[in-house]
Amino acid sequence: MSVADSSEQESVMEAAAPIFAPSRCAPSADAVMFDKLGTGEVAGDVVGDVAVAGDRVLLSSLRGGVNAIGMTSLALDRVEWTSLGAAFGDAPPPVLVTSGDRAYALSWERSDASASRTLAVTKIRPSVAPAWSIAEPDASESFAVDAAFAADRGLVAWDTSHGVKVSALIEGAPITPKQLSANAFASAPRVVRRKADWVVVWSELKIETLADGAPRTQPGELIESPGEHRAYEWLSFAVVADDGAAKAPPTRITADTGHVGRFDLRLAEDDSIEVYANDEADPGARDDVGGRIVKVTLRGDRAEPAIVVVDSGVGSGAPAVLRTTGSPSWLFYEDLLGRARARPLLGAPSLPSFEPALDDARLETAIGTNVWLGVSSSALVRIRCDEAADH
Repeated sequence: MSVADSSEQESVMEAAAPIFAPSRCAPSADAVMFDKLGTGEVAGDVVGDVAVAGDRVLLSSLRGGVNAIGMTSLALDRVEWTSLGAAFGDAPPPVLVTSGDRAYALSWERSDASASRTLAVTKIRPSVAPAWSIAEPDASESFAVDAAFAADRGLVAWDTSHGVKVSALIEGAPITPKQLSANAFASAPRVVRRKADWVVVWSELKIETLADGAPRTQPGELIESPGEHRAYEWLSFAVVADDGAAKAPPTRITADTGHVGRFDLRLAEDDSIEVYANDEADPGARDDVGGRIVKVTLRGDRAEPAIVVVDSGVGSGAPAVLRTTGSPSWLFYEDLLGRARARPLLGAPSLPSFEPALDDARLETAIGTNVWLGVSSSALVRIRCDEAADH
């Protein structure tokens, strides 16, 4: 190759290289180590969710195999811990859900020596008190659970080896779990409260095989890896009434021949729901540029066509959509090398930015305009993300 040809090739490569905005996120210097918070002192201790309700910061944790909830001020000074019940098996720390000044903890607990488990819903704000208890005989490997609340009622959803279940949570009313999806590979449900109903979104999986058990592939496609069957994944949703019954059969959000499984969502001001999903590319077709992120808006009982938000370079992690008071929503995701990227979602499309500050921290809850509390491998951190100009 001549010098001129080499120079021309380098120029083309530079022109085709992706362009990124400067880093937008930076941690403050006042990280609070876990041992100061009273957790992480014993092998096996795990810090889970962080949330804010009123003037209190809430933390969930596994402490010596027991589910626990911690409360502190916004100064993160002194944490008061309350033990709940003994954790079931390898269940993660409790999931925290807030609604105004109220807050709840969703935890999987061991009720007896059998293989069954109990989903405990504990009110932790304004005071700690058991609220609901749901016996689940299915000892699925998954512990995914989510809930939403409005005034004195709520809806909780969880997955089992037989699909997704839901139950209305009404003070003084009996618990009546209902099957929402019968797909054994339905998982990771999320619950949103709209003005007049509830919406549950989840992912579903299908393994394609031929009659003799061999993997089924389309022309030009590859199976997931040698010896594995090809898996298709998509998102579905259902509108649920206050009694926990689905108003109609579940509806697919994305195609059942795609690879859309990991997602996040937010309730928009017009009562629509925006679902941001990782659309993983076919491994044999686009492994050089990665997947993409699409947005699907749910209005009423229908899903609008998907809009591409990030067209390439997306890794396999789940995207996160976060917002603070008085600021636009932000989209956070991983690239092909597992590095964190960020992008504001308001206004004209903006360039994504590399965010080294988020490589070892996940953002959990807003504590100010464009300021979040995050959890790193060893501490609670405050991280600020500002809208830098794209260069």
